Amino acid sequence: MSIVLHGGTLLSILCFYHRRIWALLQEDRRVIPLLIVGTIPAGVLGIFLKKIAPEWLGFNLMDGFPAALTAGLMLPITGLLMLSIPMLRQRQGDEESLRDYQTLSYGQAFLIGCFQSFALLPGISRSGSTIFAGILLGLRSQAAATFSFLLAIPAIGGAMTLELKDVIEPRLHHAAGDVGGRGRGGLRRGLDRVESVVAVYQPSAACIGLRTGRSPWA
Repeated sequence: MSIVLHGGTLLSILCFYHRRIWALLQEDRRVIPLLIVGTIPAGVLGIFLKKIAPEWLGFNLMDGFPAALTAGLMLPITGLLMLSIPMLRQRQGDEESLRDYQTLSYGQAFLIGCFQSFALLPGISRSGSTIFAGILLGLRSQAAATFSFLLAIPAIGGAMTLELKDVIEPRLHHAAGDVGGRGRGGLRRGLDRVESVVAVYQPSAACIGLRTGRSPWA
């Protein structure tokens, strides 16, 4: 289910921002390293937490209570982040005087990525936390939202890859075991047939050799 949800989210972002993504590949190539740097915190922390506490992050679908408890505790924090964005924007003044996301430094992109890694916890909005971080760094509202959703592409793509790996890998091992077992069984049956044919043929060949005076194996 989570793979389908991530896939739908990723597809919607690609459809909505397809022109912006094309511009990144053609003109704004400096933004691509910013997105890579911003993805590092969530990627490293996600892999680490998935190994030590998957049930608290919602990776273990068979034991959803810890993840649900985490979500219940984190939802108020998401609400506080959302409520603080308008107040933060009012303090910053005129929207036109603020920056675009192309002007971010690598350190600032990494900081936004740290806010994104915080959203690994159930109940924390990924887009809400990254937009909050962008506005905190002085980005315009639209620029903060755009960078947030562009940053979601590698993050969601990586999460989908890990989940697909967890789903497909056991099936591949099971299929490989079946194929290996069938292959070994087929090889054993083939060898048995060869041995039976040789066992039948060898006495006949020996008799022929006795009659002709020649070795049947010459």
